[in-house]
Amino acid sequence: MGRDGERRVVKPVVLVGFMGCGKSTVGRALSVRLCRAFVDTDELLVERYGPIQQQFADEGESVFRKREAEVLREALAEDVVVAVGGGAFVHECAEELLRGTTTVFLDVPLAVLDRRLREAGTERPLWNAQAGALLEARYPVYRRATHIVDGDASVDEVVQRVLEVL
Repeated sequence: MGRDGERRVVKPVVLVGFMGCGKSTVGRALSVRLCRAFVDTDELLVERYGPIQQQFADEGESVFRKREAEVLREALAEDVVVAVGGGAFVHECAEELLRGTTTVFLDVPLAVLDRRLREAGTERPLWNAQAGALLEARYPVYRRATHIVDGDASVDEVVQRVLEVL
């Protein structure tokens, strides 16, 4: 236990889940509480290669996923809090990369995800009429995370829930 009574995690913490579940927002707040750096793999991908939607359009999903794995590998070199894109955890390269990390699935209902994404006004290349089917297909893989946390709450509440399972 640390001085403040919180357990200390000694390996990377990786937040996983569908787009809009709060991985980036929760990750930033969690990193402060754990006194660790925060890495958002989507932000790194945008910095290096441009907007994600454009990457999908120009090079396709397979090239994007290879880049995503490369960025994730780099991020996991240190004990950090990492937010990965919604599809990163479900692709075969992630399983090996994430071995030895603590993964936390932020579980949020589709209706809440839809509301959050509309309120944020951000464009997501895979958010469309088939988003529900995509979430349903990914859900069994997300549930293989080390921990599952109900992400349908305030940021502070979700961070506290994550800290409790760590």
